[in-house]
Amino acid sequence: MRPSLLPPVPATGPTYPHAPLDLRVFRLAFDRLQRAPVRVGDCLAWPSMFEPPDEYEAWSVADFRRRRLQDNGLLWVDACPAYALALCTSASRNGARGAVARAELDLFWPGLRGYSKLDWTDAAPIVSSAWSALERLGSVRGDGVPAPLPEGQRRAG
Repeated sequence: MRPSLLPPVPATGPTYPHAPLDLRVFRLAFDRLQRAPVRVGDCLAWPSMFEPPDEYEAWSVADFRRRRLQDNGLLWVDACPAYALALCTSASRNGARGAVARAELDLFWPGLRGYSKLDWTDAAPIVSSAWSALERLGSVRGDGVPAPLPEGQRRAG
């Protein structure tokens, strides 16, 4: 019999330099990552309803990073639905309808937020900031989605 190249195994069994992996914890974390939206259009309870403009996508990520510096517990999976909801509803907030739109969103937020853990009181400032950003990014069509630009042209802002 040839000598083994592996170290001898103690009679009590192999020892590991770290604790064994808890599969339950791993599965929970993996499931949460699988659900995590990557783009703003995938953040609502009904993903991929529309494709947000690249300018708004970039602004949303930058705004989230700024907010994350202030609140380390804020996660993208929690904030992203607020950015998507703002894009969907930006046209309805103009004029006298604005106060009504905010009240309606308060009622509809639990059904629209998807996997977000944010209450409406935490999501509302994100939505308001996003509405302001959408105004700065340019004109908004009646359905709340910024009007597309001609090929090769970018919005000022």
